[in-house]
Amino acid sequence: MTAVPAGVLTNGMDSSRDFGNGVDAGESESEIQRLATEEAHNLDRARQSDKTTKILSDADRRDEEATARDAVSDERARVADRDAFMRTDGTYPGQGERRAAALDRANAKSDRESSAEDRADLADGGPVDGRAAATDGPPGTS
Repeated sequence: MTAVPAGVLTNGMDSSRDFGNGVDAGESESEIQRLATEEAHNLDRARQSDKTTKILSDADRRDEEATARDAVSDERARVADRDAFMRTDGTYPGQGERRAAALDRANAKSDRESSAEDRADLADGGPVDGRAAATDGPPGTS
């Protein structure tokens, strides 16, 4: 039996060619590898885009909740002030309501700062620590 040189099929065709279309098998494999790598990068970009969208939507939600808390806090403080102004007995029972309203405003400010930090991190291309992405409920429930 005669030894067949490497790269030559028994029918005399060169096995390094891809069925006569003029493309080397090595070139096809590198093209496949390039396409697979490109596909992986596209998938990573899509996942990053989804994460960014989630972070931004969570930041918007926190801002909206903070705005609503501010409105309620302001109204509670106004009602407490009006009640105190209308009292004729000289007492002021509204300290508790005014204190609660002030705490709500402080919490709203904290939420706004957190939202702004997340947006700034995304704009800078830096890492976001996952605060926004990890919360599905109100702030502080993750």
